[in-house]
Amino acid sequence: MGLGWLALASWLNIQNEGHLSHRVAELIPLGGNGWLLVLVTAVLGGLVGGLAALAGVWLRQALAKNSQTAST
Repeated sequence: MGLGWLALASWLNIQNEGHLSHRVAELIPLGGNGWLLVLVTAVLGGLVGGLAALAGVWLRQALAKNSQTAST
């Protein structure tokens, strides 16, 4: 998930020559470094994607346990 986010954010940053990412990076303490913002968003995207996958696995396990106890 993080690699996909990194690829998309990098492509968008290249398409607009880094103007938007530079402006946003000035608002948060990144010193106006747009590429650092791209990296931070990729890490956050990876964490959110990983947590969503983990929640899905836990939900599947919980539902599987409930269906096994109901059928016995």
